[in-house]
Amino acid sequence: MGSNRGLTWHAAKILECGATCAVSRKRSDGVFGWIRDDHVTIDPLDPEMRCTPQSVASHTLYENADPFHITEPGGILDTTGSNFANEDNRSVSVQGSAYHMADRYSVKLEGAELAGYQSIIVGGVRDPYIISQIDSWPDGMREGFAGRAKEILGSSDGNQDYRLIIRVYVCDAVMGPLEPLRETPHEVACCSR
Repeated sequence: MGSNRGLTWHAAKILECGATCAVSRKRSDGVFGWIRDDHVTIDPLDPEMRCTPQSVASHTLYENADPFHITEPGGILDTTGSNFANEDNRSVSVQGSAYHMADRYSVKLEGAELAGYQSIIVGGVRDPYIISQIDSWPDGMREGFAGRAKEILGSSDGNQDYRLIIRVYVCDAVMGPLEPLRETPHEVACCSR
């Protein structure tokens, strides 16, 4: 017959993101789930980490619209009756999770509808002329882009067909540690999408 479906699905939901259900995380790591007849024990692999009832229960809420009825391909994980308790000072026991089989198997497709395309452009600028106009330069870029978009897309208002976001960062990114002029920022990295 196999393991209890509710406990197995709940363990999988908790374990899928590794040690994000643990506290005192110093780095990414894993956790181990012991599936028993009437409960699941969640153990962090790193001996310096620990799980708490709150950290494990909180992870059950992660990326779910409903904290008690989590839709999965073959049914619904029901955590209404779930109980989270310390098993020792590092491990948590989870009991009472149920799984209700669906009449029909379904799969959630994320991003199944074409809504357009996204492009990101990152560029480094080291031209003192452009940098001296950094406050007005993005506006000029937006104007030029809007004119070109109108030509290519043929719409009267190009903003209905695209969205342009420009971020300006000052960071000496072009030369990095080889930069000879460290006193003042004199280059800019821009990101548009």
